[in-house]
Amino acid sequence: MKRRCKKCGKRFYPRQWNHIFCGSKTNKTGCSWFNVTVTRSKRRWQDPNYKEYQKEYGKRWKKTQRFLNTDYAVRQLRHKMNYYYNGGKEVGKKWRKKNIDKILFWNKKRTLAEKSVIGSHTWYEWQELKRSYKKRCAICKINEDVLRKKWGNKFSKLTEDHIIPISKGGY
Repeated sequence: MKRRCKKCGKRFYPRQWNHIFCGSKTNKTGCSWFNVTVTRSKRRWQDPNYKEYQKEYGKRWKKTQRFLNTDYAVRQLRHKMNYYYNGGKEVGKKWRKKNIDKILFWNKKRTLAEKSVIGSHTWYEWQELKRSYKKRCAICKINEDVLRKKWGNKFSKLTEDHIIPISKGGY
């Protein structure tokens, strides 16, 4: 039994019970293919308002979960209570203060990754490398303590990019 295409009005034989457009997506023909490629090419996530929509949707969903007292809501409440009773933000602040070198290293690594710089190593590998060179630069042999005295806060630590500057694609 022939059907009429909802887009162009042409009559066609449907291959499935729910076909409403002529042509085929797999064969890339007719209005079926046009509908997939052209009208649906602008996906919801490409919409500039989608981020705001998603945020509001998440808030409504979580509110519903709390109202219904689902397993998700109970689990989230338990995590919140554990966080609060185990020191919460204070524990994080203490850790960050104690491990500022790690955080700065990770931040630098992230910015280098954004610049597509080749080469990488972990914070622990960097510490091991410094230990093997007795906290001296591999090129100019200056000690980290002397560096601190010479430059003060401006250059107080050895850096990984001495050999090939990052500005020239080094690591």
